[in-house]
Amino acid sequence: MTRFTGRLTWKACCAASALSLAVAAGATSGAGAASRDRKEDQASRDAAEVAKAIAGSAKALSDFPRTRNRGAVLSFYAKTYTVVENGEESSLEGEKELLSELLDQMEEGQEVGISSMVRNIQVRVAGKIAWATYDYEFKIALRGGDWGADEGKCTSILVKPGSAWLLEHEHCSSLCPSEECEEEEDSEAPAHERT
Repeated sequence: MTRFTGRLTWKACCAASALSLAVAAGATSGAGAASRDRKEDQASRDAAEVAKAIAGSAKALSDFPRTRNRGAVLSFYAKTYTVVENGEESSLEGEKELLSELLDQMEEGQEVGISSMVRNIQVRVAGKIAWATYDYEFKIALRGGDWGADEGKCTSILVKPGSAWLLEHEHCSSLCPSEECEEEEDSEAPAHERT
């Protein structure tokens, strides 16, 4: 009887070990799924924050004539920010110069209106780096006429050095670069109006 009980004990031990391994594998699999879910949730939150940063940058620029707050506009840019726009490169210094020029004009009594809008923002996140594509529409007007209008597509690279996503680099292209648009307008004008 003892031998028989021993065999049952051995079989019971094997079955218990197999069951323990299966439960542990299931727990590990569950932990892996939970970890994966947390990573996906974080990526979704990061993507939403990136889209919010891009939209916030456009809004701060639109609000600039009213607020005159350079810091609010510049807070969305990394110190090493660069942009290539229709083949021309600029930097954060270029953005600062533009804002300074606009401030000077407003202080001289010039009325300035800015409309900066973004739409169709698509975001991908990989840790502390993100890239996004979006459509933009930008208009700036001075009293007495338009100073400029543009629309097109941008690809942006953002970084998260701290708690906020910042624009590091952008590459933007107009749907109709200004020289081409002027040529089209001239060719569409009646012959007696062309110069």
